[in-house]
Amino acid sequence: MINELSIAIYNKFKSTSGDPLVNNAFYIALSGRLYRATAPQNCVEPYAIYSIVDNIPEYPGGKILEHVRVNFSIFTSDISPLSSELLYDKLSALYDWCTLTISGSTLIYMNRILYVPVVEPSDNTIGCRVDYEILVDD
Repeated sequence: MINELSIAIYNKFKSTSGDPLVNNAFYIALSGRLYRATAPQNCVEPYAIYSIVDNIPEYPGGKILEHVRVNFSIFTSDISPLSSELLYDKLSALYDWCTLTISGSTLIYMNRILYVPVVEPSDNTIGCRVDYEILVDD
């Protein structure tokens, strides 16, 4: 289920809508640079990575529910806080309470639970960490 969830998160990121079809604002702002777990060396900024932090199963009434925490980390070399805040706004607009198509499972909800701004003075990088709690009926 974890692999299928990761695929669903990425598919949501690269989704298009409208006529003519256009990518969502988060995809456009990152120029398509969302990576799973790690980014390539010398990756052009801005970019984001996402990863599964933990997964806690629950078994109510014979069902299997998965509580999954997913972390998104956004990085930009624009040291203005406004830049990372605008990227955060686009991330949250795309994923807050969204629908995901997860092969073999049903998404119950995707809820943002954490936002932490991050400044890395050693390499002039600013960004943020955003965590979501996802509940999946497996």
